[in-house]
Amino acid sequence: MGKKMFSESALERMEKEYKEWLEVYKKALQRIPERLERFSTVSDMEVKALYTPLDLKDKDYFEEIGFPG
Repeated sequence: MGKKMFSESALERMEKEYKEWLEVYKKALQRIPERLERFSTVSDMEVKALYTPLDLKDKDYFEEIGFPG
């Protein structure tokens, strides 16, 4: 497997800031709920409210993601 896309320190910072964002997001949802209970793709894969580098932390871009086409 090749080199990871993000350094450990960047991921640690992202995790900390994501948790802070999540608390703000949850409070906002108490005031104004999402328009749908669940968001999904046409293949019925659930779509998260926010994607970050944490979702790709164990991926090798060139080996597992790559360019389209």
